[in-house]
Amino acid sequence: MNNTFPTIISGRQFSPAAFVDLRVYLRPKKVNQFFAFLNPGIDFYHQKNHYKFADDNNSLDYIPGDAGFFLSLGLGYFRPITKHGAGPYASLKMISNWYGAKRYILCPSTGFEKMLLIDGNAVFSLGFKF
Repeated sequence: MNNTFPTIISGRQFSPAAFVDLRVYLRPKKVNQFFAFLNPGIDFYHQKNHYKFADDNNSLDYIPGDAGFFLSLGLGYFRPITKHGAGPYASLKMISNWYGAKRYILCPSTGFEKMLLIDGNAVFSLGFKF
């Protein structure tokens, strides 16, 4: 789950995401393990309305879809405490949602411009790997 503003026309909400977890462990045979990871995927969010007036009230933003490209990059620390590799971990990552939008300029009527927008958040995680 991704708690962000999924688009410029949506309020903060939890958005489900399907992604692939790619990890590289540094010193995998040691007690103290550090890792780096990359999670590319897709954000799924439902918008009640695909249109919203921009903050300048001179343009109308349009988001054509209900999905965006999800990406997170991060670093972490893992300490296995059992012989099967279970143990606590901590990570710091940056998550982002990329999506396409169109902005219609209302006055003077100059048509529309296409935009690629990115929203990002920093996330600190604590957990236990089983």
